[in-house]
Amino acid sequence: MSISTLLEKAQSRIAKATDRGAMAPMPESAGHRLIEAEVVAVGSPAASVRRITLHAEGFVGLGFAGADEYFGLLMPGPSGRLVLPDPDRLNIRAAVAEIPQEDRPVLRWYTVRRHDPVTGTLDVDIVTHGTAGPGSAWALSAAAGDRVGFRQCGALFLPGDASRLCFVVDETAAPGLCAILESRDLDPDCRLIVEASDPAHLTPLPWHPGLTVVSRDGAAPGERALALLRELDAEAFDYFYLCGESDLASSCRRYLVSERGVDRHTVLFSGYWKLGQARV
Repeated sequence: MSISTLLEKAQSRIAKATDRGAMAPMPESAGHRLIEAEVVAVGSPAASVRRITLHAEGFVGLGFAGADEYFGLLMPGPSGRLVLPDPDRLNIRAAVAEIPQEDRPVLRWYTVRRHDPVTGTLDVDIVTHGTAGPGSAWALSAAAGDRVGFRQCGALFLPGDASRLCFVVDETAAPGLCAILESRDLDPDCRLIVEASDPAHLTPLPWHPGLTVVSRDGAAPGERALALLRELDAEAFDYFYLCGESDLASSCRRYLVSERGVDRHTVLFSGYWKLGQARV
């Protein structure tokens, strides 16, 4: 094992310990496998969403940490060749950065929408917004036969014995929410707030009596969702799941913990992206 790998393992343990003290616990990762996969189908379940179906023998029987499993998608770099980093490296960003620029793959993060461990296929839904971003550009041009890398990461949703759940997400976290809804029956008193900049960015959501979808209508990310969250009785819930744009996740957490006195260990929050910035 290289020195780099040993250091990355130590840093990972420190980061996990820090996260455990700051918010609700997350599932233990099922592994960090790096798998080369092939695009076998491309669909459009919504006007601005591309559903990419990947296949790999490594997906057969692959275990996931939870319903909202997320992963690193590695797309071919400038040369058009798919060159993958050292599979033993835990710090995938650092490993990618060491690849010569011409062959350096583009790394972006997505949630597994659906996984079939028997056929070795999985779906990923990618919200598209033109060709300015590499993930969106790749999704718009992806075709059967294209090859990509899949870096297994982990999951976020771990409510434990909690049953009174409150979700606040945006369109980027909607695939994970859909997967969660399909994996378990939620109490009818649970609440689900979904904020989207455009309804075209959302695939059909499983029905739940506590579901509310709100359009951003030009407001700042999280503003509409936070307003709806403020209307709820925070004491009615014993677990909060806040995921999406960074300001949405952080503002909702700050309101719950600082203003309402909610135990931070019952609040899971994650900023998937930051308005105006690329997440790499």
